[in-house]
Amino acid sequence: MRTSDSLMALTPETRPGGSDRYPLAVLWLFLVVFLLVSCTHGETTEVAWSPIPSSTPPPPTPTPLPDNATTGARVRARGFLRVGVRYDLQPFGYITQEGKVAGFDVDLGRELARRWLGDAEAVQFRQVRSDTAIEHLLAGDVDIVIAALTHTQDREAGADFSLPYFVDGQALLVRVADAVTIGGPASLEGRPVGVVAWGGAREALEAAVPFTPTLQPYDRFDAAVAALGRGEIDAVADLRRRLFWGQRMLVETETAIIGQYTAAPVAIAFPQNDPFFADLVNLTFQEMVADGTLADLYTRWFAPETVPAIERWPGEEIPDLADGPVVADVPDTIAAIQSRGRLAVAVVPGRAPFAYVDATGAPAGYEVSLVRLMAERWLGDPTAVDFITTTVEIGKEMLRAGQADLLVGGLAHTRVAELELDFSLTTYVAGEGLLVRAGTPITDVTNLGGQQVAVVEGSESREV
Repeated sequence: MRTSDSLMALTPETRPGGSDRYPLAVLWLFLVVFLLVSCTHGETTEVAWSPIPSSTPPPPTPTPLPDNATTGARVRARGFLRVGVRYDLQPFGYITQEGKVAGFDVDLGRELARRWLGDAEAVQFRQVRSDTAIEHLLAGDVDIVIAALTHTQDREAGADFSLPYFVDGQALLVRVADAVTIGGPASLEGRPVGVVAWGGAREALEAAVPFTPTLQPYDRFDAAVAALGRGEIDAVADLRRRLFWGQRMLVETETAIIGQYTAAPVAIAFPQNDPFFADLVNLTFQEMVADGTLADLYTRWFAPETVPAIERWPGEEIPDLADGPVVADVPDTIAAIQSRGRLAVAVVPGRAPFAYVDATGAPAGYEVSLVRLMAERWLGDPTAVDFITTTVEIGKEMLRAGQADLLVGGLAHTRVAELELDFSLTTYVAGEGLLVRAGTPITDVTNLGGQQVAVVEGSESREV
């Protein structure tokens, strides 16, 4: 039916109620039909409703991080830490019967999350193995690796490491009843010792004793441990980190780990070329040593053993994750050395025996000699070094500006210095000492009762 026919059919005679309301009714009906017809002819138009104004501004759109963002920036943006741990190595990292990850390394990861993000649960653990840990780090799957990982030269090529928090190495797992007669590798002559056939325990033990040990090889570590429990062998030789696991396997046999005869440092691994994050890891670790947290965690998992001696850096400074840069500004020192074919070394003179100028006017000293050895190994020439005598402060500026590759002169590794520079391994352990006449009975500070002692005014020697 056409629209006009519909309208014309509504006459006063057929409309109930008379003719008084006719114009208004027709007008309303016309509007309704007009809208219906409009909706059935042509395209339907959606009505855009304006939002109700709000006094609360919308949250800002997060700025995407650049591809070369620092580790700290990624952790901040994400809101939690990703830590690579072992799932199969008690007591470092393992899965409990309840399906939860636990262990010494896991506790360390939670402690870092607590200190950096304010929440010990702001951490995600991901499984790694010793042979894949660095790969996961390089791929960005994890921010750090805390997985009983030994700090080796091969791994140093792909990652940076913290100070060691555990000293691994070859040792012996024995029954407590035999610990009286087995004090170490030298006590094993003629006694059967279990080793894993594919590991390095055989070679390490053979190198540690002057005799040919009686070795019983096993395809699996747990098989060797089971043989010890049955009394078929007198010891299991392997790395300490695995021997702790072996102890937990022999729940019905009391065992002891004794006679460690090699050493390998275990440390936290993190990405290279990220100075702020390196400082954050190392200075947080220093703080955990200073306040006793590391010792408490170590005792929890390795009692009755105590935490190994760890190098302490004087000071109280510690960086805050919130202050870290988004992108690291790291000069390419290696490329600069390769380009010029020589080392540029800032030397602080007057610091004998570390660095000084000899009678001929040439730099000399312990650290100067170390630098020449480096030049010989790196560039094939011990004289390929340009020494620049300077002060400590100017030397630091030269390093930051790329005008010097190294700074030598007996610099103390303090927390403040760690925030300014990167350091090598320790070349000398300094500290307070005594200078006495030869032949005196005084050998240490316990002999100083009633003695007159001279101290340098203004130094810390009096308090020490």
